[in-house]
Amino acid sequence: MSHSSPQLRVKAFTLIELTVVIAVIIIISALVYTNYQGISDRGDILATVSKVQGHIRQSQAYAVTGKPNNDNLPYGWGVHFDRSRNRYTIFSDINDNKTYDYPVKLLIHGSETGSPFTESSASSSKSVTITGATRSTTGGKPSGDGYWSFDGGDYLSLAHSADFDFATSTFTIDAWIKPGSTGSLKHILSLSEGANHSWYLSKDANNYLSFYFKDSLSNQWTVATTSGSTIINDTNTWYHVAVSRSGAYLRTYVNGVQSEMAENFYATSSVAVYGSSQLYLGSLGSTASWDGYIDEIRITKGSARWTSGFTVPTDLSPADEELYRTYKLMPGVVFDRLYVGGTGGTAVSELNTFWLTSDPLHYTYSNGTISATSSIIINHAGAEGTGNSADTPSTVNVSPGGWVK
Repeated sequence: MSHSSPQLRVKAFTLIELTVVIAVIIIISALVYTNYQGISDRGDILATVSKVQGHIRQSQAYAVTGKPNNDNLPYGWGVHFDRSRNRYTIFSDINDNKTYDYPVKLLIHGSETGSPFTESSASSSKSVTITGATRSTTGGKPSGDGYWSFDGGDYLSLAHSADFDFATSTFTIDAWIKPGSTGSLKHILSLSEGANHSWYLSKDANNYLSFYFKDSLSNQWTVATTSGSTIINDTNTWYHVAVSRSGAYLRTYVNGVQSEMAENFYATSSVAVYGSSQLYLGSLGSTASWDGYIDEIRITKGSARWTSGFTVPTDLSPADEELYRTYKLMPGVVFDRLYVGGTGGTAVSELNTFWLTSDPLHYTYSNGTISATSSIIINHAGAEGTGNSADTPSTVNVSPGGWVK
């Protein structure tokens, strides 16, 4: 007797069913594709918000702990937001203005090229004219990457700038020098307006470092190193020289050693120091011109680098000493708006949130003001620098009490 196996019958999709399935897949894919960009944009905004909040809190922590920035002990730490460039910078404040700027107003390393050439500070691009002076590409101080040589009639010059008018503010001038001769007055750096206003840093006839300036009454005052250990009398030696004004006093230094005339009471905080002529390196116009070498020339405005003896720098000076780290926003994400005083306050193109190290409560400064909320609105870009109105922006608020949310 034989048995037959049951037949397995498989039912296939009909053409109509297959068409319906394909249509559903197409509709779902179209919906997902349509919304994917918006979902992605929203994710980018939220990721940026989280990153910005983290870096704001990081700068707060740096202020609380008194973290140094390279060799500088700053007054505090903050974050600077730049709407036009869609980037932000963690910075340390070395000139006590609670905002991100460039205290170094002149910086010549000795390795710059061209004639005329552009000096190396970050504050502006100042053109330097060469008159006779020659440039060596090796040797010099502190790093041996070049220096300037003067034969007694040479100089470098720059057009007058308000950066060199110190008025009653703090300032520091420092450089490396190597004299070609001793026993006579030689000008290192000078700014003059004739009889009424001028200042110059010089090696005097006794081979001491001297800083001269005149006030509006044409009274000339001198601050000079008087210690025998700070005499500049060796034509084979590089010397680090500096003058620094802090509060009511001017102080001079040679190789980090402070003058015995530690606090000159003539240099009161009410005396303005400025001029209106060109700035000369290596002369005062055409008189008492420097012979020898000069390197790593720096003018800092608004900051007294030293108020006591110090260890001489061994590295090149950075162009921007307040910079710690800069972050660029991811492509497509922008700072839609920046506000001082919350979202109903004043819209600004640049915003500084800042914390003062010496403040035990660590209140927030917003563009230098303590009683204001900083608001950073982050969005997805429509046009460059403009948030897309179709997107949902997110706001980071930093309260005067330091809360970040």
